[in-house]
Amino acid sequence: MRITKIDTTIVRTPMREPLVWPGGTRLSASGLIVQIHTDEGIVGIGEAPGPTLPTIRTIIDAELQQFLVGQDPLRVEWLVHRMEEFSRNWSGISAYAIAGIEIALLDLKGKALAVPVAELLGGFCRDRVPVVGYLFIDEPEANARKAGEFVDAGYTELKLKVGRNFEQDHDTIAAIRDRVGTEIKLRIDANMIWSVPAAIKWINGLERFDLQYVEQPVPDFDVQGLAQVRRAVSVPIAADEACTDVRSALELIKADACDVLVVYPSEAGGLRRAHQIGALADAAGKWCTIGSWAELGVATIGNA
Repeated sequence: MRITKIDTTIVRTPMREPLVWPGGTRLSASGLIVQIHTDEGIVGIGEAPGPTLPTIRTIIDAELQQFLVGQDPLRVEWLVHRMEEFSRNWSGISAYAIAGIEIALLDLKGKALAVPVAELLGGFCRDRVPVVGYLFIDEPEANARKAGEFVDAGYTELKLKVGRNFEQDHDTIAAIRDRVGTEIKLRIDANMIWSVPAAIKWINGLERFDLQYVEQPVPDFDVQGLAQVRRAVSVPIAADEACTDVRSALELIKADACDVLVVYPSEAGGLRRAHQIGALADAAGKWCTIGSWAELGVATIGNA
């Protein structure tokens, strides 16, 4: 079997309502659908989510196809390694493109071997995947109402964007706790907006609300600052933007900078690299959770 061509299609789906977070407002979910065709008629489907879809599309169409067309699609590790080696100097953006291609290659291989992709990654660990109810920056009463709707629908964990105004964050979390109680797990995400002193003060001020963990309180480049925050507070700390690939995960573990690694398969360069981060975390006694860019269906299933 040989790869004959790669098709890419940009898809943008409007959100039902604007999603406000510390860095701005998101209006749509978007992804680049990747289709890898073969001479035996089997087509693998992947998705490359991310904020710069035209760039990711160009990387696939103009740069990475040379390593794929004419090749055996079942040699997934070898093909991914060649693309990673070629794009090492600009891996921060190429990882998204490679992730979309890798998902398509795994989908193709699973179809060729008549097995689910999960079997190619070690097999099924569970038959259901828990997800969190996602809350963005809004008035306290509005977020409490949305939190209640999530819990009424069966969600047991919630995630809240914070960081712009302490009083609003405090009042919002208090309103959520009043609405859903303390049995529901609640994590907050500051998206790198705080300095180290501000993070320590903010987190200590919210500690009484029994937070599951605080996600990326300081900038992604400040691994030592993240470690300093972790040592100064009792709430567990998660690395999100600082955890982009296997090497960054290793640096976070070496610095003992976090309790949780938030893993994005799209940032890591695919499902197999994300799996490697999970193995590192397991060896270091850390917990992993999967992050999302509000992907479309293909990458969402891949994340699961």
